[in-house]
Amino acid sequence: MAGCAAMKKGTISMLVRWVVFLCVAAALPLAAQSPNITGTWTGQTTEPANPLKTVFGFEMDLIEAASGAVTGTTLVSADYNGSHYFALFSLTGQFANGVLTFQDGAFLSGTPPPAGVPGWCDISGIVALTTGTNSSTLSGPWQAPGCPGGVITVTRATSLQTTGAVVNGASFQDGLCSDAWITIRGSNLAFTSRTWQLADFVNGALPTSLDGVRVTINGRAAYVYYISPGQINALAPPDGATGPVLVQVFSPQGSSNTVTVNKQIYAPALFTYSQNQKYAVAEDALTYAYLAPAGLLGNAAVTRPAMAGENVTIYATGLGQTNPPFAEGQVIQVAQPVAASVQLLVGNVSAKVLFAGIIAPGLYQINFVVPNLPKGDAAVVINVGGVASSNQIFLAIQ
Repeated sequence: MAGCAAMKKGTISMLVRWVVFLCVAAALPLAAQSPNITGTWTGQTTEPANPLKTVFGFEMDLIEAASGAVTGTTLVSADYNGSHYFALFSLTGQFANGVLTFQDGAFLSGTPPPAGVPGWCDISGIVALTTGTNSSTLSGPWQAPGCPGGVITVTRATSLQTTGAVVNGASFQDGLCSDAWITIRGSNLAFTSRTWQLADFVNGALPTSLDGVRVTINGRAAYVYYISPGQINALAPPDGATGPVLVQVFSPQGSSNTVTVNKQIYAPALFTYSQNQKYAVAEDALTYAYLAPAGLLGNAAVTRPAMAGENVTIYATGLGQTNPPFAEGQVIQVAQPVAASVQLLVGNVSAKVLFAGIIAPGLYQINFVVPNLPKGDAAVVINVGGVASSNQIFLAIQ
């Protein structure tokens, strides 16, 4: 079996064989990333030469593609002589180097303009992005045939909140340790959703930033695997500190509040099938058959329960240092055994551990022999350095 990991986006739970980009020893340099402007921007547009009204409400709903192409709508509104007027237009544009160049398209809906105004302006504009701690601004001139032109200024809230939810990336319980996966939940954490890609690795080094989004733990940069507005998955960096540490998210739009998390030497946790997060991801070490209750994965893969005497592989995070040590912050080239003693209980019976070691960043493999157990679900518990994993993860026994 190769020492590589395939992770399910957003949960880090694993479903299929571990054969994706963590196998790559070297990669292309990461191209510079611009902040993403997807979202709702509100503010105003001025039209100094307009004889009836010089300031109008203005809103832009934007969707930016990976290429920088932008689509969306613009909404202009005004209250005049006791009446409310508005017009909604489609929009197309391009965002590059911090500047959005756009053009209104079709008139989608709205009211006739105030009496004496020949029509709504079908505008184009060039607006530049500036970012602050709590908001970002797009501002610049606009023009339109038959209209005197003016200036657009719109803002988007960008404050980040992690809501205190920083948990182990496998068990989703409190606590973390160096070289273990974590999950951060919150809002406005990023304006894109993606996992790391080949181009994010430079000379085999794990990325510490995706689209400008990064995480620090106790002031040290974590390795960022997945970003989205509501969740980030990251690998805790090496750090000898234990006890309360601060976790914080940073992006081009600002920084989050800090969250205090208890950091330990070990934080063992088993990865589970994403279908119910009850059964440990397990394989027959010889045939690679998935071990779980029959039908658990539906049409995705055939599963069967484990059998007594079978050599089984399970996957974990948070087992600590290895001997010899692995290269921190790098793609794992060779599996390395865990330095501490690893014990395994299956159904409260001690199982013979054949191998316990790291095979990919934050991913540990444990090979063991299934003890004689009655048919049914047997709790699987790892104990490393006196710290035990949850007793609520199971292996189906035949």
